[in-house]
Amino acid sequence: MDKQSIFFSILAVIIATIILFVGLSYYTRSRKMQIVDEMQLNKSYLIWLLGIILPFFVYCGASVQASETTIETIIHAKEINDTFFQILYRLVIYFGLAIVLAVSSNYLIFKLFGIIIGGRSLIVELENSNTSLFLVLMLINLFFSFSIINPFKDLLNWYLPQIATNFIY
Repeated sequence: MDKQSIFFSILAVIIATIILFVGLSYYTRSRKMQIVDEMQLNKSYLIWLLGIILPFFVYCGASVQASETTIETIIHAKEINDTFFQILYRLVIYFGLAIVLAVSSNYLIFKLFGIIIGGRSLIVELENSNTSLFLVLMLINLFFSFSIINPFKDLLNWYLPQIATNFIY
């Protein structure tokens, strides 16, 4: 691992985390969720956030591995001219997929859980401080993220750069 690939990977994780937090805060404000109960943060809201953030970091682990391989391949390749834009393009894809997969898996599991148990509203459950529901959903989402990490790595490998190498026999 080069210092450049480690630096860009850490920078990409920090930027992706900031984008995730900004998106979650915008979603919270647009739905007018109550996140404060009696001058304390709502515990169910915190568990709901952890249900999105923990799988995001699981997916980021796979994205970091793919980004380090990509950065080293692009930097050492002689036929790629615009290395910065190629690296940036791949990093946006890798960490964007991690954000989209973390949020969509949380939504999917919440809806499937609502079909099985009964219709649930996210805002109503947050206001009622139903921590047990969000704890179960967080655990299911975490186990789901660990179960699909290998297909996610295969998906990320589709975006690895293709470098033509000479075949020596």
